[in-house]
Amino acid sequence: MNRVAICLICDEGYILPTVVAITSITVNKLDETVLDIFVVTTGISDTNRAIFAAFESESIHITVLEEELGELQTLHTTVGGSICVATPAALLKFRLPEILREYDKVLYLDGDIIVREDLCSLYDQDISEYFLAAVVDSGSIYYHHPYTKVVSDYFNSGVMLLNLKRMRESDSLDQLISTKRELNDSTLMDQNVFNIVFDGTVKLLPIRYNLLYVNLSRASSKFTISQINDRYGTNYDSLPDVAKDAAIIHFSSKDKPWKLANIPLASEWYEYFLLAKQLCPMILPSERITASVDSRTSVQSPLVSVIIPAYNVDRYITSSLRSITGQSLTDIQIVCVNDGSDDATLEMLDYFAKTDPRISIISQQNQGQSAARNVGLSTARGEYVYFFDSDDLLEANALELLYQHAKQTNSQNVLFDGVSFFENEDLAKNHYQYNHLYERSRDYPDIYRGDKLYSEMVSNGDYKVSPCLQFFQRSYLLDNGISFRKGVIHEDNLFSLKALLLCERVTHIRQNLFHRRIRENSTMTQSVDFKNFSGNFVCFVEMLEFVMTHQNALSDSAIIAAKHQLVHYYKTIGNQYWALPAGSRKRPQFLPPNLNLLSEVLYMPIANSSEAMSTSITLQDGKRVSRNQAKLLYEKLSSIERESQALRKESLALRTELKRSGSLGETQPAMLLPRKLRGLKNHLKSRGLVGTAKYTAKLILRRPH
Repeated sequence: MNRVAICLICDEGYILPTVVAITSITVNKLDETVLDIFVVTTGISDTNRAIFAAFESESIHITVLEEELGELQTLHTTVGGSICVATPAALLKFRLPEILREYDKVLYLDGDIIVREDLCSLYDQDISEYFLAAVVDSGSIYYHHPYTKVVSDYFNSGVMLLNLKRMRESDSLDQLISTKRELNDSTLMDQNVFNIVFDGTVKLLPIRYNLLYVNLSRASSKFTISQINDRYGTNYDSLPDVAKDAAIIHFSSKDKPWKLANIPLASEWYEYFLLAKQLCPMILPSERITASVDSRTSVQSPLVSVIIPAYNVDRYITSSLRSITGQSLTDIQIVCVNDGSDDATLEMLDYFAKTDPRISIISQQNQGQSAARNVGLSTARGEYVYFFDSDDLLEANALELLYQHAKQTNSQNVLFDGVSFFENEDLAKNHYQYNHLYERSRDYPDIYRGDKLYSEMVSNGDYKVSPCLQFFQRSYLLDNGISFRKGVIHEDNLFSLKALLLCERVTHIRQNLFHRRIRENSTMTQSVDFKNFSGNFVCFVEMLEFVMTHQNALSDSAIIAAKHQLVHYYKTIGNQYWALPAGSRKRPQFLPPNLNLLSEVLYMPIANSSEAMSTSITLQDGKRVSRNQAKLLYEKLSSIERESQALRKESLALRTELKRSGSLGETQPAMLLPRKLRGLKNHLKSRGLVGTAKYTAKLILRRPH
């Protein structure tokens, strides 16, 4: 059994944050940990005293101690209209050795904190040779006020492990009071005093035990992560990494999460506030809290809209939504589109919406993911939009990082990376191809035109089509009419091609911010059927049309890359079709309006390419032919199609006439076709369109010209 003694101090105006802090402490403690929590108060009502009793349990002991301020009330001086965040109640820290006489040490915590883990590792620090243990104040890295110059390691007094025994033995109370009386201390209540009195006798703790994240976020231009690492002996890659690792978040700024909803990590504080209300129903938010909560759902102009289509995901939606509601960027709109779920998905969405006003729910009959995303996009009001799937996860700092990067670079689209995790071992074994599918192999550090970045990524095997790896400027999508193709699956292929090629400014962050869940019965793990083939075929046709329509605006390298992608895609579709059971092979619902388009994209030279000026042309299979030979090939293919269309009309007219005269009998329609058309039909059936084109090309190239 581990026993931890904790002390917090509050007056009447600090009841709510103190209760939220205690909630976070108790929720995250280990079962074997026993907490002795002392709440030292001054002048609070009996009703508020009773609130703390709600936390009592076999392993949580709460003691409320009422103390008079006495001479402490007059120690603090205010100079020149300065603002001090703390009240004189904070000076009760001076008296803790006397108030808690039965304890040799105690973990003091300010009320404006949230605790993310069990506190035994912090409490068990050996401080027998020190007066206290604390974290160097991170503000001293970028702001050197006079007190940081007169002490060896200026620490923050919001989290302190106090050696009460040694403090009693050295009469520290008198030293603290006399030092406070002599200071012209107009901005901090007690911190400067603790630093002066105990200078050189403090054990320094890792920054994770007292992270002033709001302050650091707002001063991020004044320091580097290297300075953080040098000061604390750490190896963090970024400020969000520091936040991810933190055990205690300290909202030491004057901007508090119960007053403002748009400060970093305010949403995490808010989640503990909701838990506190469940534990202590008598806690009602003040008008300021209500205004803060209401501001979270200001859908008129949130920074980011997150669009989440949801269909029968009651097993996953809780963890997925929490990864969004817990984002460090709090000024977001969350649009959940329930796409005709017949499990408990809608009920779970309703539960979340009741506890987080930023969430809105749209329910519709099942129309597929594309339609759901489009509905969400039409509802979005954010400056940026992010499409998120309802069974995946997102790093807690992802939206903040993406938004800041997008604003700094003025990007219309920010690409980033992700990793996969498997629901079970069988999936990991049978679908190993997803292990690194969402990770790119290299950095793309510049600001690119979309077609330039597309060609580079295709060339490097780094082109990814998932919208979950893209962060869009909403006006960019709307101005260019970019949305999802309804009625098919695998629509990401078409959407991402358009979304990237039309970009004027696109960037890439090589960080794994997205976590793709590989699970049973998803589009990725189900067996391929006609629906997969049909969706891929439709997207392929429309991708062809898009590339041909925009070829004059695209770079040579982008068109070459697109041709490479389309040929590969076409082969994949063909393999899917012939892998289907014979009875499942149906005519696709959508066909190219002009089959010449296919041969033109796959085999003809690029109109605006320097290759078009050369005397020979490289076909997609790598063979080089003369321009005249390529032209002859194209004309031959066009002639075959025109001839086949004419013969088809002729045969249909003849068949109609024979039917009318009653002389058709049992004759099969194919027997009525001219021999040449039957040959073409057989080639198309056995080789496919591309195979027939290649076969015809070989015949042409063998003949003398």
